[in-house]
Amino acid sequence: MDHNIVKIRFKYSDIEIECEGNESFIVNDISNVVAKIISQFKEVDFTPPHNPVLAQVVGEKPIENKLEFDYSVNAIAARMNVKTGPELIIAASAQLTFSENKNLFTSKEIHATMKLATGHYNKSMGSNLATYINNLVKKGKLNQNTKGEYALSAGEKKVLEKLIAQDE
Repeated sequence: MDHNIVKIRFKYSDIEIECEGNESFIVNDISNVVAKIISQFKEVDFTPPHNPVLAQVVGEKPIENKLEFDYSVNAIAARMNVKTGPELIIAASAQLTFSENKNLFTSKEIHATMKLATGHYNKSMGSNLATYINNLVKKGKLNQNTKGEYALSAGEKKVLEKLIAQDE
C-alpha cells in the first residue's frame, strides 16, 4: 500500500480539476493529464483571466493583454457616445474590466464607477440601476453569477475592445 498519496486541485477559468494519486504520478504525469483535459476545451475562450503558469504547463506562449489602456469612465462613455443609464452601466463595466482588471464586480461598484462619469451620470440612473442591470443581463450584455456579481459578456467585451481601441 502506497502511503505517499497526494491530492491536488487546479482551477482554470470555470474548469476545476481534482486529482489524487501517488506522489510520482503527480510529479511526473500531471502536466500531461492537464494538457489533455484543456485540449478538450479548445473552443472555450480562456484569455481573461489568463494563467501564465498553466500556459507554460501546456506549452503555450504567454498571451499578451489584447487591450492596454487606462481610460477613465468619462473617456470610455465619451467614446461610446453614452446617452442612457444602461449605456453608462456598460461604460462603467468596461472601465472596471479593462482598466481595473476586475473580472467580477458588484452593482455598488458599477454605481460608484458610473458616478465618476460626471458628464454623463444623473441621479435617475442610480434610482433605476437594478432595472437597468437586469435588462442588460436579459439582453446578454452582462453576466450574473450566483453571488450577485456581474461581468461583461464575452461578446460585449469584444465589441467594446474594438470600439475603445479605435483611433489609438
